[in-house]
Amino acid sequence: MLRKIKNILRAARNQGDKTYESKIVDASYEKNERLSSSLKKNIDNIRKTFGDSDDLQIRKIPGGSVYNFVLIFIDGLVKEDDLNEFILKYFSFKNKESTSFKEIIINSNLPVTSIHEVQDYSDIIAHILNGLSILMIEGSNTAYALDYICFNKRSITDSNLEKNLRGPREAFIEDIKTNLALLRKRIKSRNFQVDKLTIGSRTNTDVAIVYIRDIVNLDIVNEVKSRLVNINYDDVQDSTYLAHLISDNPITIFPLMAPTEKPDKVSSSLLNGRIALLSDNSPTAILLPSVFTDFLHVQDDFYERFYSAFASRVIRYIGAFLAVFSTPIYIALTAVNVDMLPTKLAIPFSQVRYVVPFPLIVEALIMEITLEVLREAGLRIPNPIGPAISIVGGLVVGQTAVNAGLISPFLTIIVALSAIGSFTVTSVDLVTSLRIIKFLFIISSGVFGLFGLGASVSLLIIHSCSLTSFGVPYLAPFSETSIKDAFNSIFRKPFIIDFERNRYYRIKNETRVKK
Repeated sequence: MLRKIKNILRAARNQGDKTYESKIVDASYEKNERLSSSLKKNIDNIRKTFGDSDDLQIRKIPGGSVYNFVLIFIDGLVKEDDLNEFILKYFSFKNKESTSFKEIIINSNLPVTSIHEVQDYSDIIAHILNGLSILMIEGSNTAYALDYICFNKRSITDSNLEKNLRGPREAFIEDIKTNLALLRKRIKSRNFQVDKLTIGSRTNTDVAIVYIRDIVNLDIVNEVKSRLVNINYDDVQDSTYLAHLISDNPITIFPLMAPTEKPDKVSSSLLNGRIALLSDNSPTAILLPSVFTDFLHVQDDFYERFYSAFASRVIRYIGAFLAVFSTPIYIALTAVNVDMLPTKLAIPFSQVRYVVPFPLIVEALIMEITLEVLREAGLRIPNPIGPAISIVGGLVVGQTAVNAGLISPFLTIIVALSAIGSFTVTSVDLVTSLRIIKFLFIISSGVFGLFGLGASVSLLIIHSCSLTSFGVPYLAPFSETSIKDAFNSIFRKPFIIDFERNRYYRIKNETRVKK
């Protein structure tokens, strides 16, 4: 009896596996031919294409002796109340005597955003997946796509990643149409261009390439389109996927494209001759081409007086330097090249280090890794608790380690200075790169001293000089022949004399004044 029960269960499991496999096969089935005049055949083909998915709604609407209608849509993607009120009831009770389906569309005055004819299976499947409702009729090889899309979306709020002291408080959301409207609201120009593509063989994500026609370098635009079209990847969930897939050098440690959630920053970049990539379901826009100095600039620089912007930029450059070099230089001077320190500094450093049981490089790595763990914990823990965990954890761990003689107080100061310097850099991508570079410099300076640090810096500069972002050198404007552009990257000119755009973006129109 037990053996018979096991055989029955095994047979049921095998049958279930076969059923599941058949659904998978059917789900990948796509029709490329035109619709049939048989309503039943069209419905069967669409059912097979979706593998009898439970959220596929197929509603039959009796139309009397003349017509039989079918409404097909994905549950949750349409305004069902509108469909029930304006389509289902209307076709069920009012137009039974019509002799032409087009008469129904014309005479019914349906409150719908758009209605257009569809005749291919592939177009019907694409419309259904995009949230449109498909209306089909017995005896007709033409279907009608009705725009009753109802995607839930959050309201426009300020960005949590990019905080402005002044300026607009709007940020992008996960709806590409809303994001494009935010840009259109800021740039009311006939040269504002939007080119749309669909990327991802399974996600079919809508992507928009945005630029100003009479400013941007169209060769770069064509290169961006070419790389996007050649993407052979089925999963594109966010615009940052695109940045990884079309980057000039995907394995470099430096970010080559600048992400942002601020419409005002995107519009300002577009007017400087750059290109923006927007993706549906993503609140992030990708700006390209990008150079190293772009990641140290913030939109507040243009809302403040020019001398305040200059002071802020200098502080950010100093903060980036401290974030990378403070710990490696301290290790090189106190562990390897001690003879280069003045005596009054060398003696106290040596006395403090006398009670610490670890070599300086090990001590520094312990402190830096602990700091990174606290930073990561602060990011992943919910907002009300995260900052408190980072602050309390840093104070408790640091003070306890110093009192226990495991860490020297001088190193604690240096590591804290490095962390504070990294907070002045607003770009998350650049901060991550600087943190990784700092660990490489710590190892090289701890083993070879200042010589190892200098060699590492030289290799990093050589690597940076070899990078490009869609043909633009990554270290521009410092690698360009124009001193003016290098000056402008640090000093923001007053608007009354700022008549030219940055030339290193290889733009078409370099002047801001009206011709």
